[in-house]
Amino acid sequence: MTILRLTNKVLKEFGRKKPALAGVPGNVSSMDEWYVNLFRLNRRKCLLFANAGTLFSFVAVGVARKDIQNLPELFRKELSKALFYEEFSAGEIQRVMKQVDTITIAKACNRSVLGSMNQMLFEYEHTVYRHQYFEDRELIEANRDLNRSLRSAIGEGRNDYGVPIEEFKKKLILL
Repeated sequence: MTILRLTNKVLKEFGRKKPALAGVPGNVSSMDEWYVNLFRLNRRKCLLFANAGTLFSFVAVGVARKDIQNLPELFRKELSKALFYEEFSAGEIQRVMKQVDTITIAKACNRSVLGSMNQMLFEYEHTVYRHQYFEDRELIEANRDLNRSLRSAIGEGRNDYGVPIEEFKKKLILL
């Protein structure tokens, strides 16, 4: 089971069609939790998805409200594309996609992950504007940069640091 943990900004986009937020058992693996935040880039709505256990992330650019209201489908599609662009093998992509077959929606609760996501958004926007990345191919490069930046709050200890793409690959082997 995969849990999409939504920020208030994302929940607000559902309007009257708010999803039923599920109560989540306490024994869920951080690899099964994905946080979702909404931001704007050049007046286009974007969603940042970040894995709670590794901070592996990807950005969905130019999403509409109807896309957000069908969040599980959007998540699966964008995750598959992100894994492809990160050069995962077909077998690895298939294994990850099996893990996200069943999706539950819940409210964001981990301040450490949310703080890391705020830093990622700052870096992503800075990279896009600094290098004038506005084409889809260039936005993919900006996303790849996010996954190769050293991050804190990865791992079991408080002072652990890691590179999201490397941490995600390590944990993928354990699945």
